[in-house]
This record gives sequence, structure tokens and C-alpha cells, in this order.
Amino acid sequence: MHTTAPTGVGNVNAYFSGHYQKYGYNVQAVVDHKCRFLYAKIAAPGGQPDINALKACSDLLDFLKGLPFGHYIIGDNAYPPREYLLPVFGGNERRARGHDDTNFFMSQCRIRSEMAFGMMTNKFGIFQRPLKKIAKHNLNKLLEAICRLHNFCIDERIYDVNGVPPHQQPFDEDNPRSTPGERVTVAEISGQSRTRARLVQRVLRLGLTRQQPIANRY
Repeated sequence: MHTTAPTGVGNVNAYFSGHYQKYGYNVQAVVDHKCRFLYAKIAAPGGQPDINALKACSDLLDFLKGLPFGHYIIGDNAYPPREYLLPVFGGNERRARGHDDTNFFMSQCRIRSEMAFGMMTNKFGIFQRPLKKIAKHNLNKLLEAICRLHNFCIDERIYDVNGVPPHQQPFDEDNPRSTPGERVTVAEISGQSRTRARLVQRVLRLGLTRQQPIANRY
């Protein structure tokens, strides 16, 4: 979330993002396949890495850790792999057999978060310029309000197209073999995820590969 240089804070530089070269806040969010926000929170100053910002989202982490084994969300490679959070492979990991192909299909899901933020920014002009004169404790209220409006607009569009309320529409997805409420009891190994390894093996078994771009015929 882009803001002007904050005032009344101890370390202004902590709010400067080296990646975006702007002042702001680190927002952690989860979206669904229709680009609707399921979770959004201003978690840390903009200069903090995502892994630190996620640690500040204790409510989200508690929910994710309670997911049945085989259920997960997909994130970018700024996060460590867990059974409930599968980051795309980065660095030399991408060179391993099946990892690059798996990245392609994981990215088709992960890109929904980028699309959701892009749609929200284009729809609500307040995010098209640095936020200013908004108290820090009100920023999360602003974010929640706009996320709810964003979701409402998507739901109304889906209803108009399909004629069926969004919450009644079926969503075809694999149903992992696990019982409701089952928790992961195995000790997590740093830098590894059994679920992500199984996903790679499934991609290899099905012979799925990264789609190659169509050559320009002109």
C-alpha cells in the first residue's frame, strides 16, 4: 500500500520499500480463484520482507495451520515451504526435474492475487496515488472496506452472468483424502514440504509441462 513518507514513527526508513522504491505498508492477502479477497491485512512497514509480515498475521497462520492435510494456499518464493503454504520454486530449485513445470501451473493460481490487486487499484482511484492524511490505525479499516466492495462487485458480475448466486455455484477441484479437521502431525523440515513434493510428482506422473509461447508468424 503506497503512502507518503509517514510521520510520527520512530524509523521512517523502515517504511521505504527497496523493491518498489516507495514508502508504504506491507499488505498480506489471500484471494480465491475469482480474485475475491478472503483475507487482507496491513501487516508491517513497507521495508519489511513478506516472511516477517506473515508472522504478524497470527489469525491467518492459525487458520492455515488448522487446514486438513492436503489443503493449502500458494504463494511466491518469499515464503518458506510449509504443508499449508506452498511457494513456487525459486533460484537453483527451479532447475530440479519437474520444478519448472510445477512452477508454471502453480503460477496460474498465484497470479490471481496480482490480478485482484490490479483490479482493485483500477476500480478504486484512491489507490492510484500515495495515501496521505489517513491515520495509521484507520488504514486497515480503509483496506477492509474497499476489499468488501471489490468482492461485492465481483459477486454481482458473476450473478449477472450465471444467474446463480456465487455461494451456490459449484467449484470443481480435487478433494484431498483427509478427514475434516485433520492436522499435520509430522515434524516440518525447514525448507521442505511433503505436499509440494507430492504436487511435483503428480505433475511428472501426468506428463504436464510448461506451455511454450506460440511463435510469431509475422
